[in-house]
Amino acid sequence: MKSLKFLALAGLMAFAVSCEDTKKKEQEQVDKAVKTIDSVETAIEESAETLKNVADDVHDAVKELDSI
Repeated sequence: MKSLKFLALAGLMAFAVSCEDTKKKEQEQVDKAVKTIDSVETAIEESAETLKNVADDVHDAVKELDSI
């Protein structure tokens, strides 16, 4: 009976370690996803700024053409 309890305890410990490894891997995936989202957000903000600058340049060019 003692060996059965020991075997059950060993199985429980192995399961706990496996769960902890899975949790750690899931957290790493979440961290990577957050970094990816941050990078995409930064790229969108930079693109928006570039588009604003282009729009300003076009607006200035139209004003200049209108004054001719």
